[in-house]
Amino acid sequence: MGYSVQLSDIEKKIESKIDRAIDLSLDDKLARDLVEQIVKRTKLGYGVGENGEQTRLARLSDSYAERRRRLKGELDTDTSPKRSNLTATGQLLDALVGKIRNGDIVISIEGNRNGELGGYPSKYTNEEIADFVERQGRKFLGLTNSEKNALIRELRKRVERHLNNN
Repeated sequence: MGYSVQLSDIEKKIESKIDRAIDLSLDDKLARDLVEQIVKRTKLGYGVGENGEQTRLARLSDSYAERRRRLKGELDTDTSPKRSNLTATGQLLDALVGKIRNGDIVISIEGNRNGELGGYPSKYTNEEIADFVERQGRKFLGLTNSEKNALIRELRKRVERHLNNN
């Protein structure tokens, strides 16, 4: 007489529990927290380098800094005329949205520009502005290596908590 254990059945059950724990661990709050991280880093004047390192955002040109100086009353409260922290009004950072879609964390730029700057209405979308600032050396949309590592630690903690509760 003998006893046989079907390891494939056990593997399927384990995989199913892990998949469920991962699904439960991904939520819109996590996505919104990532957006807040990106906004905070960018407002401090840092972006994401080619290899995932945190880098200073590229300097503003002297002519643009002078233009911003004349618009001082219209600038976002978190910036100054010479400070390179992405946009003069803050609208681009306000347009970042984090959501969970099909098991992925998706950070996107939504909406159109509101109002004017210096008496001129904006004719560009937030996405077009994002493309422009990235071409100017201000890559902000993404995670640095340390932000990715922090996300992995948070997900690991959440998955372990869900596995222990089931």
